[in-house]
Amino acid sequence: MAKLGLWLFIGVAPVLSKRKILTPWMVFVLCLIAATAATYLGIRKPF
Repeated sequence: MAKLGLWLFIGVAPVLSKRKILTPWMVFVLCLIAATAATYLGIRKPF
């Protein structure tokens, strides 16, 4: 469930940048963090 939420955030992130809700560099950093977390959850399978 957490990984699904991370992927949804990665999909919505360009909209946040395009509508000037967040700055592009902040969206990029948050996407990197979300992608790292999704990768960790996918590889380690802690649940």
